Formats: sequence, C-alpha cells, structure tokens
Amino acid sequence: SHQRCLFHIFCQVRRYTTSRPKTLAGKDLYTLAKDLFNVKTMDQALVWINELSAWRMTYSDFLREMTIDEFGNKRSTHERLLKAESSLWRLIRQQTLFTFLECIDITVPTTNNRIEGGVNAQLRSMLRSHRGLSLERRNSLNDSVVRRVSRNYKMLCLLTIKKGTADLFLRYFKTEFQVIAPL
Repeated sequence: SHQRCLFHIFCQVRRYTTSRPKTLAGKDLYTLAKDLFNVKTMDQALVWINELSAWRMTYSDFLREMTIDEFGNKRSTHERLLKAESSLWRLIRQQTLFTFLECIDITVPTTNNRIEGGVNAQLRSMLRSHRGLSLERRNSLNDSVVRRVSRNYKMLCLLTIKKGTADLFLRYFKTEFQVIAPL
C-alpha cells in the first residue's frame, strides 16, 4: 500500500470547507483535518478516526438538510462538507491515510515535500531553462538530474505522481527505486 500526503489531504478538506468555514460543522471538520498533522501513533490514529465518527454523529441532522435548486432538483444543502467527509472515509477504507504508522521497518514520510521541493523543483527549473529541446533530449536531461539527485537519497518514495514533469522521468524510477504510489 502507499501513503497519501497528509498535507494534500488537508488541502482537499480545506478546498471543500474553505480556510474560514462559516458553519460550526465546517469549522470542526477543518480543525479535525488540521489535527491529522499531530497523529504520530496508531492509538492517536484510532482516536482521530473516532473523532471523525463523532463529528458525523454530532452533525448528522445538519448534514441531512436538503435544498431544492432552481431546476427543482433536490440536493444536499451541505454537499461540500459531505464531500470533504467522504474523502476522509475513502482514504481510511483504502488504508492510505495512516500507512506511515503501519510500516515499522521503514520510515514512510507523511508528506511528499521532499520530492516536491527537491526533485520536482529541480526538474521544473531545468525544463523551463531548456524549453526548445526535443522530447528525447528532455528525457536525457531528466535522467541526468534524477541520477544526480538520487545519489543524495538511499530510497526515493514517490507519494503522489502528477501529470507533467513527473511522468517524464517515471521510467527511470520504475527500474531504480521503490515507487510507493499507484502508477
């Protein structure tokens, strides 16, 4: 299994609740998402999951409210909160929220800051500087950057793979490194 970046999980919840939620349910869910960064043990993870469950029970009536839109269709009044909540439950079901706690023998990072700020930033900068190169030359340049960066790391964990620069050097990672992400 793989670990979803906690920062990106938080950003996903923030996208639905905004950084300044107006409803009490939104404020509590936003706080709960921020509390993810404080989870360091499996016991704390279970407490966090119980708090998410308690949040659902506390606001269940509020979340069941329905609105009739301008076309006469019935939809949830608080669908953004429901989407934020369901995204958290989906990660729990897929067992990708607390993988970093389950892997005792290796250190699994909770965020992908190391790859985003280290490898991807260098690749983006290099590709910007060499915009006129053919695809073959860009791939060759990517390989050289990845080789240079990889000397500094024993194992490189890709937690999320985005479209764009990352897919240009994936072929190298597939053979040289353990990739911890769905390809």
